[in-house]
Amino acid sequence: MRKVVPILVLMLVSAILGTTVFAQTLEERLQKFGEDYAKGYTKPFVDAFGAGLNSGWYHTANVDDGLSLYFGVKAMLLPIPDDGKKFKIRSPYDQVEQEVSTAFGDETEVLISRTNIPAGITPDPEKYPKGFNIGFVPLAVPHISVGNIFGTRVMLRFFPKTKLGDYGEFEFLGFGVQHSISRHIPGVPLDIAANFGYQSLKLGSLISASAFTLGAQASKSLSILTVYGGLAYETSSMSFGYDAKYTDPTNPTGPQIQKHIGFDASGKNSFRFTMGVGLDLLILKINADYSLASQPAATVGVGIGW
Repeated sequence: MRKVVPILVLMLVSAILGTTVFAQTLEERLQKFGEDYAKGYTKPFVDAFGAGLNSGWYHTANVDDGLSLYFGVKAMLLPIPDDGKKFKIRSPYDQVEQEVSTAFGDETEVLISRTNIPAGITPDPEKYPKGFNIGFVPLAVPHISVGNIFGTRVMLRFFPKTKLGDYGEFEFLGFGVQHSISRHIPGVPLDIAANFGYQSLKLGSLISASAFTLGAQASKSLSILTVYGGLAYETSSMSFGYDAKYTDPTNPTGPQIQKHIGFDASGKNSFRFTMGVGLDLLILKINADYSLASQPAATVGVGIGW
């Protein structure tokens, strides 16, 4: 059991560092483009990240009175749908519509249409960036829960503020509450609960994000096995900020435009349906579930508790 905690910490740090490296490269690819292109290129990243943050809030609807503690990590894997790998954008030079890769699309650089650029002039940028060719997005968050007081469990997700080299600071904090509904309905054969959760994340000056979920769950425990499911309403948003430098489409032979780009984007998930199973092996808790939504998500939780 002493080996479990280091493994969970390693999973969390690996996911954070992977996200950081991705964000750094993402910023480099956006620096020669304005807001319209950046919104299309990053949209599937916003969808996946928001859906991931809103996953894994529960693995049971049992919120009986008595001491209940859980310390673990919830790891998410988000499959990227085909419509999240391409998007259409009009060339800033001649307004010709082109289909290009999103951040998760294939590694193809498309030459930007430029029929009105004088011969001998090479605008900057010349090509749309390639994608990262990613089919699945991994994410992991620490998850702590403490209960149960009057049928209520408090949940916390956090990572200490961390300096990531010259890139900036990483900050992450989330909290939630789960309350038993079945305790107010005598004789009900299932455990029923409701919960809400809120999280915020910041990565340097490039990305800040938030996510909110509100839902209801039901579960049934059979010895060491728990089967659970739930419905949830959720929202998520992400803000981007970066310094751009690119050719002025109206004056391709003149000086480049230099400006700070900042915009907000919302995740596409509004509702999700989740089904999962959990194993209670003394103090070792393992669960896995899958959420059906516009952006689906698979979650695995590993922790210790009682």
